[in-house]
Amino acid sequence: MRESIKKAWLLFESGKFQEAKAEWELVLAKNASDENLSSYCYTLCSLKEFEQARDIYHKLWDKTENHRYLHQLCMVEREAGNLDLAMDYINRETKLIDTSDALANSANLYEKGKLLELKGEIDLALEQALKCDSVAMKCDDLTMKACAKRLLGDIYRAQKNIDSLMFYLSSLMFFSKARDHYGVMELMNKLSDIEISNPQNEDVGKLYEIEFENYGIGEATEKKTFKEIVSYINKQKVCDYILKKISIQNELVGFYCAVIDEENCDFVDIAVSKQWQGKGIGSILMGDFFALLSSSIQEVNLEVRAGNKSAIKLYGNFDFQQVRRIENYYEDGEDALKMRYTVHS
Repeated sequence: MRESIKKAWLLFESGKFQEAKAEWELVLAKNASDENLSSYCYTLCSLKEFEQARDIYHKLWDKTENHRYLHQLCMVEREAGNLDLAMDYINRETKLIDTSDALANSANLYEKGKLLELKGEIDLALEQALKCDSVAMKCDDLTMKACAKRLLGDIYRAQKNIDSLMFYLSSLMFFSKARDHYGVMELMNKLSDIEISNPQNEDVGKLYEIEFENYGIGEATEKKTFKEIVSYINKQKVCDYILKKISIQNELVGFYCAVIDEENCDFVDIAVSKQWQGKGIGSILMGDFFALLSSSIQEVNLEVRAGNKSAIKLYGNFDFQQVRRIENYYEDGEDALKMRYTVHS
C-alpha cells in the first residue's frame, strides 16, 4: 500500500495526472481512508474535476468537522475560480484553528494572501503574505516555508519589485531541502531567464575561466579536466558525475560538480562568476543539486576553506554540518573544514 501511495504522488508531481488518478483509485479500492481520499482530491483538482473533489471534501467535513477540510474546500474553489466562496471557507477555518498551531495558521494565512492576490488586492495580499511568512518560519514544515516565500515572490513580482527574485530563491532553497521536485520545477519556471543544463564542449573555456577566477593557480581544476568530464557525461546514459552549468539570458555564470558513489556523494566544486556573486546563484545551484540527488544517496561530503565564510554559510543553509577540521589541507597552508549532509529518514 505504501508503495502504491508513493507511486501516486510521484505521478502527480511529474504532472501525469490521469495516471496518478488511476493509481489513487487502486489505493482507494483497498483503503478509502480520510487521508487517502483527501490526497486523491489534489489530482482531481489538477484535472479540473472539481465537483467530485467538492463532494469528497464536504463529506469529510460533515464526518469530522476538522478545519483542514474547510481549507481544502477553499483550495478547490480557488482552483475553480470561485474566489469569494473560497474566501468564505478560509475565514470559517480561521475561527477553528488553535492559535498555537504554526503550520495550520501559516497555511490559512497563505490562502488568504493568495486569494487577495488573485482578486487584484495586492496591498492586502502583501499584508497577509508577510504574516504568513513570519508564522511559517516558526514551524518545522519545509514545504510551508517554501510556499510562504513563493507567495511573497509572486506578490512582489506583481508590484514589479526586484525583491521578488530574493524570495523566489529562498523558496527554491526550501523546496529543494524538502526534496519537493514539483515545487523546484515550478520555481525554475518562474525564474524563466535562468537555465540549468549539462555543459557542452564549447562551454569548457568559460567553465575554466570561472574556476580560475575563483580559485587561481594550484587549486583550480585544469581546463583539460573539464573537457574530459564534459565529454564523459555527455556520452553516458547513467553517469557517476554531475556537472551542471547555470546560464542567465544565455550567459554562462556558474556551475557545480559532484561525484556519486552508490549511497554517498562528494560535492567537489561550485563556482560563480565574480560579477554574479551575492545574487543567490549559489543557492540556485545547490537547489538544483538536491533536486537531482537520487533517493538512494544517504550522505553528501565536501571540503571548504576554513576562511571561506560565504561558502560555509551557503552549505549551512542546506543543512551541511561541520564534522572535522583538516589542518594544512590547501597548498598555501590554509585548513579545510569537512562538511557533511546526512539524509534523515
